Amino acid sequence: DDPEGQIKVRRMHDFFENIIREHTAHIYPELMAKKEDFKLASGYSLYDNGDFSEVHFDGINPGRACVLIMYFADPDTWKEGDGGELYLGHNLKMNNEGVHEFLEPYEKCIPVYGNYAIMDFTKFNVGHSIHLVSGNFRRFAMQCFVGP
Repeated sequence: DDPEGQIKVRRMHDFFENIIREHTAHIYPELMAKKEDFKLASGYSLYDNGDFSEVHFDGINPGRACVLIMYFADPDTWKEGDGGELYLGHNLKMNNEGVHEFLEPYEKCIPVYGNYAIMDFTKFNVGHSIHLVSGNFRRFAMQCFVGP
């Protein structure tokens, strides 16, 4: 138990949620009037060597406008080949093992501080995955589902 540490984490969490409220209220004007109280469901993830997420779909959900993913890893700790990238796309094929793979074109978001991704659930059900992390890279992210 570290009460001081818990207070710091709560302040950090509140800081990022406030940024998300401001940002998404501008993207979704219908949320602007509710900026102080629309729903946020936030979580954090850490992907280490060998971690990944296969292509999947979150579905269109009337209770969600979008998910915003913010990355916290130091950009100096990532290099091409370290993985952890978020891949987004609609053109998919099934490989020989029965797993979906992206066909081009697709979008890729490098998982380092300063980068973020937004997936809109109001109109799209975009396929997405997280590329296999390798080496000593550690992928830190905050995911925040935003709803009316």
